[in-house]
Amino acid sequence: MQTDFPLFPLPLVATPHSRTALQIFEPRYLDLIKSSMSSQQCFGLIMLDTQEPEPRAEKSPPPIVSIGTAVRIVDFSQQPNGLLGVVCEGVYKFRVHETYMSETGLVMANIETVAAEGSIALPEQFVELVAVLQSLLDHDYARNVGYIAGGDENYWRNDAAHLSWQLASLMPVPEAVRYRWLEMDDTLVRLASILDVLNQLQESS
Repeated sequence: MQTDFPLFPLPLVATPHSRTALQIFEPRYLDLIKSSMSSQQCFGLIMLDTQEPEPRAEKSPPPIVSIGTAVRIVDFSQQPNGLLGVVCEGVYKFRVHETYMSETGLVMANIETVAAEGSIALPEQFVELVAVLQSLLDHDYARNVGYIAGGDENYWRNDAAHLSWQLASLMPVPEAVRYRWLEMDDTLVRLASILDVLNQLQESS
């Protein structure tokens, strides 16, 4: 159990082994980014829970989902609009147990780290997803956050978990679907769901 772990609640989902671009403007989160960079410590990206009502009590934590992703900062730059742009990389999943507000207005939590999924070879039924990921890695967004276009097919075939997380991050789906994939603890179950969603997207296009 980790205590006093800083959270950054947002209307988006980050996944392990994947990159997320953020624009920072609130002083409390600028301080969080500065502190994380200087200490080389992770903080948590976690999705706001839109199904729960906003808390009424002043200085109460906002409603959030129960699982998030600890991230580290891998790049930063000043944006044309004057905001600080940062690129975060997912490190591990965590489960939230309690939350509270710090004196500086940050959401803090006691969290439990979720064990990483082991590397397994990609079953043949999911091989087509390698080409899908390679196509997604060629898009501007993927390049802008530092992904290497394409990648080695054999690498993805040998690490189904990494493949599933990259797809979960880059697929053009609602955040609720992405969160469902984050909740899954089984690589093959996640890949099966991703393939099913991909087939639905292809049928509707």
